[in-house]
Formats: sequence, C-alpha cells, structure tokens
Amino acid sequence: MVDKPDKWVQLVADLIERTQENRLKWSSYVPKQNPNIQMVYRTTHKDKGLRLYKIEPHTSTDNGPFGGIFGVRERVVLEIIDAQQNPVWKVPDNPALNDLLEAVRYQVAGVDEFLTDLLRV
Repeated sequence: MVDKPDKWVQLVADLIERTQENRLKWSSYVPKQNPNIQMVYRTTHKDKGLRLYKIEPHTSTDNGPFGGIFGVRERVVLEIIDAQQNPVWKVPDNPALNDLLEAVRYQVAGVDEFLTDLLRV
C-alpha cells in the first residue's frame, strides 16, 4: 500500500488544531521499559487510540564504548494503537509531529489554565 504523504500531513495538522482547541484531550504517563522515552501521551478516537512520544538518545556509557546512543536518533513518533495499547500502525515521519508534541505537552501541562489563573490575580 502506498501512503499519500499529504494525507498524513493533513492528519497531523488536524490533530494539532483539535488539541489546541481542546477538542481532543490527551493524557500522559511515564514509560517503565525504555530509557530513551521520557513521557508518552495518548488519546482515543472511537475504538482506536493514538500514542505520541519522543525518542531521545540515551547518553549513558553503560552500553559499551558508544553508550546507548549508537543507532538511536531523536524523533517524534505517532502510532495508532488498539484497545490493548498495541501499535497497529506508525504514522510516517513528518516535521509537523514536533509541533503536535508541543501542542500536546502544552495541553497536558495545563499551561493555558495556569496562565489564565495567574493573570487574574
């Protein structure tokens, strides 16, 4: 199956818009098994979910002369997941995934509510 790149770009743009407008709510958790991932964000739509995370090279020197960074590049990953949290599809790499991650982090951290409350004082 050949993916149309513009379809994936449109998906990410739509997710950014829905997140910024709070029409799509995300939650977060700290993964236990991967030191290259600090935080995972997820949301649901119908019977599928979306999982978003950033892979960051692990800088420990415990894994030989190259540490944990050999072969690991920094990137943002968006996956479609099933009800059991299993990945069923990985959205192709897209520079806009960084913008989606920032919008999701902003929402989950409650920055807008914090600023609104703080500016009322």
